[in-house]
Amino acid sequence: MDRVAAIAVTALYLGIGSGHAAVKETVLYNFTGSTSAGYPVSGLTLSPTGVLYGTSYGGGSAGLGTVFSLTPPKAPATAWKFAELHSFVGTTGGNPAAKLALDSKGNLYGTLSSGGSENDGAVFKLTPPASGHTGWTESILYNFNSLHGYESVAPVILDSSGALYGTTEQGGTRQPFVGYSGVVFKLTPPAPGHTGWQETNLYNFAGDANGGSPVAGLFRDAAGALYGTTQLGGVGFGTVFKLTPPAIGHTEWGFQTIYHFKGGTDGAEPVAGVVVDAKGAVYGSTSDQSGSLVGGNPGHGTIFKLTPPAAGKTSWTKTLVHRFSGGADGGLPVSDLVMDSKGALYGTAETGGFIGNGGNSDGNGVVFKLTPPASGKTGWTETVLYSFAKGSDAGDGKNPTAGLTPNGQGEFFGTTNGANANGQIGAIFALVP
Repeated sequence: MDRVAAIAVTALYLGIGSGHAAVKETVLYNFTGSTSAGYPVSGLTLSPTGVLYGTSYGGGSAGLGTVFSLTPPKAPATAWKFAELHSFVGTTGGNPAAKLALDSKGNLYGTLSSGGSENDGAVFKLTPPASGHTGWTESILYNFNSLHGYESVAPVILDSSGALYGTTEQGGTRQPFVGYSGVVFKLTPPAPGHTGWQETNLYNFAGDANGGSPVAGLFRDAAGALYGTTQLGGVGFGTVFKLTPPAIGHTEWGFQTIYHFKGGTDGAEPVAGVVVDAKGAVYGSTSDQSGSLVGGNPGHGTIFKLTPPAAGKTSWTKTLVHRFSGGADGGLPVSDLVMDSKGALYGTAETGGFIGNGGNSDGNGVVFKLTPPASGKTGWTETVLYSFAKGSDAGDGKNPTAGLTPNGQGEFFGTTNGANANGQIGAIFALVP
């Protein structure tokens, strides 16, 4: 499986405090693979009724992935109920690698990285069954193609009008000597009396100083501006960008590269999205897959903060929040961060964790928390909330590539795509204080 196909990204705020002194991991479901769902590389979407929705990259009737639900138990039952809602067959698309968007009517929206009419993937909608009926209905809203972008492994986000926004890793306007470097797109719902969704490229990447090959989803602020990352371009190690909606009477979005990663100790190759706080500061991660630290040692990823320019200035200020060692504190952060009401950050790292085996890291990944410095102090504090270190056959899963989903009551949900108690691939877990 392509490495970037194992990345699903969406940034969220948590409506909870930051006290997580003792966290217990509970496995809610172990995937079985084969003709059932397997490889849940994306995060989960929580409905108002507490149902979790997600995608699996593999499994299903054609082995091309599924959409599933996990419903919480009603007393006296204790087991969560797993249901496969849809199995992708390839002709309309397959291999979903991104988190789902959920609208107020219960419809689910997502992207497919393969298949479709052009074999370049698609954007789909799943409509829940009408009263008294069974079976969800799949609709293909848009088929990707080379000119307008393809190979999307990123989620779509919804605005209040029902429009969808997302990115593709490839495609767009061809650039000399560079090729296709991806796009930011918008899908507008059909006008009254029409059926087709309208696709618009908001920006075509060229693989130049403005970046290229975005694999992460977007963050939309209260003013409608879009923030995202590119894993390549800039000065060669990726970028963070901002797209501003057009002014009244205009149609073109304003594009700004707000940071170029320099590799080495500065970080490289951001493959996750960003989260923006109420003051406009941007937080995210670098995976450092193409960078290295001084002395030739491999980098294991960073968490960064970008502070908006002061009045009269133009440059954003970058602050290192945390540099992963690849040991007990984790390594390779490839998922989006979530932020609580006190400004603490939560996320997952795909590798690192518990130290055993003669002092070596088991490398199964961690869930971490980063607490901002107290007033007048400097330096963030990392706390490993959970280390996936029980071994590949212990049932807790390993190698989380997706971010966390909060329920607003101090509980987090997530997925791992590593081995589980069934000897297959992937698990859904809860972290409970």
